[in-house]
Amino acid sequence: MFQRICTSQTQDVLATIVNVEGSAYVREGSMLLIQENGERFGMISGGCLEEDVVMQAEEVRRQQKAIICTYNMRENEDPIWGEEVGCGGVISILIEPVTEQLKDSLLNVQHWLRKRQTVVHVKNWCPNEKLVENFFSPRVDQLENRIELGKDVYKMIIRPTPHLIIFGAGQDVQPLVSFAADMGFYVTVCDWREGFIKREQFLKADYLFGQHLPSLLKETMFQSYDFSIIMTHNFQRDQEILQHLLQQALPYIGVLGTKKRTQRLINDNQIPKNLHFPVGLPIGAKGPEEIAISILAELIQEWRKNG
Repeated sequence: MFQRICTSQTQDVLATIVNVEGSAYVREGSMLLIQENGERFGMISGGCLEEDVVMQAEEVRRQQKAIICTYNMRENEDPIWGEEVGCGGVISILIEPVTEQLKDSLLNVQHWLRKRQTVVHVKNWCPNEKLVENFFSPRVDQLENRIELGKDVYKMIIRPTPHLIIFGAGQDVQPLVSFAADMGFYVTVCDWREGFIKREQFLKADYLFGQHLPSLLKETMFQSYDFSIIMTHNFQRDQEILQHLLQQALPYIGVLGTKKRTQRLINDNQIPKNLHFPVGLPIGAKGPEEIAISILAELIQEWRKNG
């Protein structure tokens, strides 16, 4: 989304959900980019609001002035906005022209996100002038010192894409890498067997790391919101990797294999809360593709729970 905004050469319009009361298909911070040629990127509802927002965007583009549109979709209102559309809340959407200043700011956001930094985004809506001031910073205190958070100021959190670090590069890892990348994960594949690390087998992986195991563990950088899965099928190596991962305060560590095997990996000690085994949701999966889907479902569940 941000890359498209920054590189566009047309007069585009950005719609952002700034407030939700009750239920909605997506929440605050969700965006829809409406390009001058009619193309759209992003989502602000399950399809019930987009057409009206696009019409409003034409006026925003023409006047180069921002507006806020509020849609009441509660059940006791007009049925077109009620239960028939599958939503039941009041949604406020800020629709603004994409300015050169906003593009410049988003280039900085891209830089911070590539460094795996969370960014605070504050929109200061000036209703009299129909203008929006956008402020971005990787430090919330820098923004709160500059802006009084009030009725017409909206604060959102932009997090980097979740990072999935997989230890093991066997054939059963390939579908997991592909599916996870398609779902928006930044995927790193690690294996001490450098012959297993082949780009043609992991085309969608963001990073491949093949090195002697002690060096691999030492040089792999972990952050407190990363996810990691062990799939090497080597008991001794799995044990070394797991002992290292348990020291990293990760929200999720998954281990492929039976409960009995994983209990042996931790020497029958108390099971940490962030350790998941057998990895994946219990859907009766068989074969690499189905197992990958069960793992990805569990990853999404944990991601949304903590995000």
